[in-house]
Amino acid sequence: MATNQYLSSNKTSFFSVEDDDIDDDDFLKLSRNNRSSSSGGNGAGNQVYNDMEKKKQALIEKKKEVEQQSVLSSQRALQMLRESEDVGIATADELYHQREQLEQTNSRLDDINTTLKQSQKHIQGIRSVFGGIKNFLSKSKSETLSSPSTSSKPVDPIGEESTTKRELHEAITKAKQSDQGYNHPGLKLRNINDPTESRSAGDMDSQAILDRNMDEMVSSLGRLKGLALGLGEEIESQNDLVENIISKSERADINIQRQNKDMNRLLKK
Repeated sequence: MATNQYLSSNKTSFFSVEDDDIDDDDFLKLSRNNRSSSSGGNGAGNQVYNDMEKKKQALIEKKKEVEQQSVLSSQRALQMLRESEDVGIATADELYHQREQLEQTNSRLDDINTTLKQSQKHIQGIRSVFGGIKNFLSKSKSETLSSPSTSSKPVDPIGEESTTKRELHEAITKAKQSDQGYNHPGLKLRNINDPTESRSAGDMDSQAILDRNMDEMVSSLGRLKGLALGLGEEIESQNDLVENIISKSERADINIQRQNKDMNRLLKK
């Protein structure tokens, strides 16, 4: 009886086994719930970390792609600048050849005009002889034959060693002898994917390659500017030479026509 009172007494519930006792199945369920909630929290943290890593890797790949595109763009721009230098040097060579031809033409016109002056003197001598014979036969005064006026000789630009030719030559020399380690325009066209450049590109990072290409582009632009100035001055100088040739050829044509008329008059007498 005392034992039953002990178990059922509310006053002594602190010692009650029935109130505090937990079933084994309930205990196992509670343990499993605690473990699942703990593992769920760790999984969520890992998922956030993985997402951040993926975003970081995507940004790195995007940066590499942008850097590679920048390098390729700079290489294409540099190639176009080198091809422009090729065109400039080829144009300068053509202008040199054209100047040689113009100078030869100018020199031949000088010889023609000199010969025409001598032939004009001969015609005047023949005219004087005919006039003397006529005076001797007719015993009359012959009209004084006025000698044809000679036109003034224009200034020959060839005699003046202009700085134009020297400046153009210096510009071409700088373009052909650049301090870069490649065969420069005027010697051989160079492709973008040339072995030397590919080898150096493999040893350098994208930023270093981009900086090097930018430096070469600045140097190439400087050489192109020098070529452009030299070509412009050379063209202006040759324009003056062409005008001089035109003037000499017109003067030679006038002298030839006048001498033909003089010879026709003498033959009719």
